[in-house]
Amino acid sequence: MMNSPPELPVPGSDVSRPEVEVLPAPPATPPAESSKISAPAACGLLQSDRLFLILLCVLIALLTVLHLVRLALPGTPAFEVGQLPASTSPLQIDINRATWVEWMQLPEIGETLARQIVVDRETRGPFPSIDSLRRVKGIGPVTMDKIRQSLKPVLQDEASRR
Repeated sequence: MMNSPPELPVPGSDVSRPEVEVLPAPPATPPAESSKISAPAACGLLQSDRLFLILLCVLIALLTVLHLVRLALPGTPAFEVGQLPASTSPLQIDINRATWVEWMQLPEIGETLARQIVVDRETRGPFPSIDSLRRVKGIGPVTMDKIRQSLKPVLQDEASRR
């Protein structure tokens, strides 16, 4: 004998449905006292974890106050922030190789004058001596005196090769 699929009710027909039996829930039994675990609080931490964090915060606050009191006591040695000593080796640039950025590092030389020096060197050729920098408009005797110590002397062999 073959099992046939159950017949589905047709809408509008008067087919009665079988009653579904609802079973009562088993009575709730309280867990044993020894197996109780404290439930997490709203923030997801157990009560013992919250207590530990509170104690830790109190300890940090106390140590911070203690440190601040020690710093405020008279007789606490102050420390000084020193300045580095002046450089013993001043910047020296090669006048025939320096870029405009290097020229700008010198006193009295701004971006415009630094670019003019490089353009002059590229159009008119290398500078045969430090004093030949005066051919650039904007470099006068005062400026030359201020930058002279920062310029490497031009070697004659190097000037003649260019």
